[in-house]
Amino acid sequence: MILAEERERAGTLLGRARAVLIDVDGVLVAGGLALPGAGEFLRALRGRDFIVSNNSTDTPKTMAEKFLRQGLPVEPRRVSLAGAVMVETIAAEAPDEATFLIAAPSLAAYAEARGMRLTDEEPAPILALARDTGLSYERLHRAARVLHGGARWFVANPDRTHPDADGGPVPETGALMSALAACVPEARPRIIGKPEPGIFLAALAKAGVGPGEAVMIGDNPETDGMGADALGIPKIMVGPRGTVGGVADLLPCL
Repeated sequence: MILAEERERAGTLLGRARAVLIDVDGVLVAGGLALPGAGEFLRALRGRDFIVSNNSTDTPKTMAEKFLRQGLPVEPRRVSLAGAVMVETIAAEAPDEATFLIAAPSLAAYAEARGMRLTDEEPAPILALARDTGLSYERLHRAARVLHGGARWFVANPDRTHPDADGGPVPETGALMSALAACVPEARPRIIGKPEPGIFLAALAKAGVGPGEAVMIGDNPETDGMGADALGIPKIMVGPRGTVGGVADLLPCL
């Protein structure tokens, strides 16, 4: 559902935007399934779609493969994920420094492919944290020791949970961040994902546009909304907390 005045506003924003930044969960996908109109919306954008997600497990390639299975046409080169952007940031800023990385195997392989020096030894100059469903107590203990030793701390995203298929909580990167912060309270993480600017800037760079030439479509005011507002990116909020029911309602605006 969309009100007439919001349809006009959305049509203006989408009409002039050179890049449309789009969140995933709650916007394009829910419970592992594409939401109504998501595929049609992406196709109607004709290459202006750029994914911006706090996902810290997938790589752009594996995310695009998931999208394809869901009937969503997305190219890896237009995908910015918090975990992957964290890896890209470290690889660009500190290519010669060793990183103690907590992450899924897919993200660790992505890091190595980009030339990051990974280590399991203490001390390490950098600690990088993403979602790792196989994390053991021993490795968490070692990460706390690395952090206590003065490592610079990168965190993919601050999300504590995401919803399970039945609505229950699934622990996310932010829950692991909270555990380490409890152990080393003086440590201050550099967060890459929404609402921080890092992931938005990465997407804008891929699109080759400035903030005023883009529009953000999201469903979470605290991440999608606040992050877009901080950079001056116009936004369209969908879902229960937005002004538009879903992306299907935006199709007439294109």
